[in-house]
Amino acid sequence: MPTPEVSTPRRAWQIDRELRLAAIPLDRRTHPSEWYTSETVFPTGDELIKLFWNATVPGSGAPEIPYVEMAQSLHNQGYDVTKAEALLPEGIELAAEGRMDDLRTLTAELLARLHGAPQIPDHPYWRYTYPGPTWRSVRASLRDADPDQDRRALEGLETKTLDGWLGQLAGGAFGTAIEGYHTDRIAEVYGVIDSYITTPETMNDDVVYELVLLDIFERHGRQLTARQLGLEWVRQIPFGWSAEWIALRNLGMGMMPPGSGSFRNPYSDWIGVQMRGMVCGMLAPGWPLEAARLAWLDGTVSHARNGIYGGMYAAVLTALAYVRQDERALM
Repeated sequence: MPTPEVSTPRRAWQIDRELRLAAIPLDRRTHPSEWYTSETVFPTGDELIKLFWNATVPGSGAPEIPYVEMAQSLHNQGYDVTKAEALLPEGIELAAEGRMDDLRTLTAELLARLHGAPQIPDHPYWRYTYPGPTWRSVRASLRDADPDQDRRALEGLETKTLDGWLGQLAGGAFGTAIEGYHTDRIAEVYGVIDSYITTPETMNDDVVYELVLLDIFERHGRQLTARQLGLEWVRQIPFGWSAEWIALRNLGMGMMPPGSGSFRNPYSDWIGVQMRGMVCGMLAPGWPLEAARLAWLDGTVSHARNGIYGGMYAAVLTALAYVRQDERALM
């Protein structure tokens, strides 16, 4: 008798890829975005669990499943999440059927398996060193960094800063309308895209965290601490997503940076700090080391390791752009 085939459970990345390949973009020319307003009631309890099993991106309407993303993110960080991944198909099914009691129980088990996942000994992630979490440790690894500010950056400072800020807003307004979809699917709905597909919006999470940083930096200047910034998040930002959502949860339980960004945060390597790192470069024009420090300070609120380093990179590029005109050389 032939040996029956044993089906291999789908990995988190496969589930996510299939979801994105199948998703037809919501035509933003006829459908408004769903960014939060002052009237938004944010989900808690069962409503939050349901959302994390069946979510959509506020600006584009693209589907996503945060619990699937958590599993994939931890695998990327060198953890064996196969036991957690085995629960994902059932969780998706329970969510679709609205079986809340079973879904709540499965979700608790899923999170237990994720947070208890063992390291993969030979995974590339563990071949590198990760300076931190203190700035002193990170600074020691930047031995060749120039500690001084290039005063040429102060020439035409306001114009350069305005141009950079508008450029960032333009990129966010363009991208938020289509993010989360596959290129081929986007082309099916919009054809060739050579401009905004709808009236530009400046409300998105690319800029909210930067505005909070600017607000508190105006009050505290370069003496600002990560703890002060984290508490300002709690004051001004009622809800977040991925790494920032977990950071707000941790902060609300009294866990200050860097713990707020690292504790049970599968998304700690995601690009949130890189997304908002440019403003740190604008606060330190021609001063890359200070830009890196500010990005590290900001990053420890919600991320760790690579997630913070990505923000430092964006901040340093922005700071250097004030005094260097060759984009390729900068990169």
